[in-house]
Amino acid sequence: MGEDAAAGGRPSVNRLLLLFCAMLAGFWGGHKFLLGAKREGWIYLLLSWTAIPLLAGLVDLLELLRQPPLGHGFLSRRLPRRYPWEESTIERTTLLRLGGATLFMVLLVLGFSVAENS
Repeated sequence: MGEDAAAGGRPSVNRLLLLFCAMLAGFWGGHKFLLGAKREGWIYLLLSWTAIPLLAGLVDLLELLRQPPLGHGFLSRRLPRRYPWEESTIERTTLLRLGGATLFMVLLVLGFSVAENS
């Protein structure tokens, strides 16, 4: 996970590795750790006993698929990583994804409970 000239000195990570990590370990926040977002990764890991990070991880995977790669040629298979001093920040998009997934799960449970009582 070195620094690339195409990224303007910004650290980057292999795109294919990141996508596989988001598919296989997104439920535990593995892709967040790989991107350098340690605090966000810990939030996913702490919530992994619920289905909330699963839904948020799927949204993250779709967003990573849409994100354009860096540079040309070999470097085009890389995506930007956070700087080390940014690893303890939580992005607003992560909070929105986790909040949306939580709201979806609450509505789903309420819907099932209402349907069961009818």
